[in-house]
Amino acid sequence: GIGTVMALANRKPELIHFVISAQGIRIKNNLYPYGEISSFSLKDDAEPYKLMIESNRLIFPNLIVPLGDIDPDQIRDYLDNFLLETPFEESILDKISEQLGF
Repeated sequence: GIGTVMALANRKPELIHFVISAQGIRIKNNLYPYGEISSFSLKDDAEPYKLMIESNRLIFPNLIVPLGDIDPDQIRDYLDNFLLETPFEESILDKISEQLGF
């Protein structure tokens, strides 16, 4: 119910292990090859910095990864070789999904 979502929304985001390589972006145990990603966005105007990828998957197509202390410019420089960057626009559904760990 609403109470559950509200309570979960107050949690701190969990630490998420991710790897960006020539094969794609691995988030937790899932590899997202560049062919399945339509674009990426970086929230780099204020902390916490975040990477959002827009995939072609039907379930949770937008994935948001908190960057912690990683320099977003380094991520941008690398991903620019593989993907189109779009402006960062986080919807309320994205915020809820992020808090739930999806």
